[in-house]
Amino acid sequence: MVVACGAPPADRFLRLACLTYSDDERADRAAAAQLLAQHPDLPGRDLFVAAACADAVQLRRHLAVRPSAATGTGGPHGWSPLLYQAYARHNPGIDRATTLETARLLLEAGADPNDGRFWHALPTPFTVLTGVLGYGEQRQPWHPHATEFARLLLDAGADPNDGQALYNRMFGANDEHLVLLFEYGLGRDTHGPWRSAGEPARPRCRSSRASPWCCSSPTRCHGSPHASGTRPEPGGTDIYINPADFASVYAGGLSPAQVAIASVVQRPITAAALGEATTVDPPAATPKWEIVALQDNAIPTKAEFFMAARAHANVVTVNSGHDVPAAAPQVIDSVILRAAQSAG
Repeated sequence: MVVACGAPPADRFLRLACLTYSDDERADRAAAAQLLAQHPDLPGRDLFVAAACADAVQLRRHLAVRPSAATGTGGPHGWSPLLYQAYARHNPGIDRATTLETARLLLEAGADPNDGRFWHALPTPFTVLTGVLGYGEQRQPWHPHATEFARLLLDAGADPNDGQALYNRMFGANDEHLVLLFEYGLGRDTHGPWRSAGEPARPRCRSSRASPWCCSSPTRCHGSPHASGTRPEPGGTDIYINPADFASVYAGGLSPAQVAIASVVQRPITAAALGEATTVDPPAATPKWEIVALQDNAIPTKAEFFMAARAHANVVTVNSGHDVPAAAPQVIDSVILRAAQSAG
């Protein structure tokens, strides 16, 4: 990460210490720890640093002078103190008791347990809970006290249906977070503060090259509901499935646990994909295979049979919903093997 040398030490520390899901490097976190060692007075000088360091003593002093600071924003990312605490990773040995005490101080002073930001205008916000649970495509570390910290947030009202957290954690084998989120209602309530009518909130701002983060808490940056499940975007219209209808429309044959997760981590498709013509026409002699899902309510079964007949495809039916790979992976395996054998 490039950090301007002329920036205030507090800002430099926060940029290095906190995950940003852009260019997170272990070396940055080590540099943050070194910077803090060189400037041990930073938590006393800056409330956001005190939160990131879980320095409850200094945080309490800051809040005594300005209680409203718990709900304010600042620092290099324009985050709240609770967000900085959730995303800080400079100290793997950070104390559990002071971590929880710091979070309690902020929550009791009015900090929003559902605070978050959109990253590069993705449809799912990176919330406080997302930061605590960590991980992701680059295997960013979760908070050293992730389970206890997350439980504290959930007790304070954090939405367990955190799509970005579920997406990030799917890259690892540890499923401790799922046990916790199911305990607090994952999949049972899809109308959290970042959603309206079951649809992900739409960012009302644009991220920039300087900062990929935009929009603050859902009370300040909430999209309008679209009953149709579509959302206009600069490049076209995105289509979502209302999580309340996800099982019947898309996920027939999946377990309730699979539906609960898939409904909140779903990624959009563009509406243009439904009307675009194919640009490659394979030779007529090329063997073709079509799996028709008999419980598919995303694409009409009659349409699937029609397309298979038009392509002169070999048809295999399966008694599942649209997500055949998840509901009936053995059917996928079988068809691939049969197609490969037919090709010699």
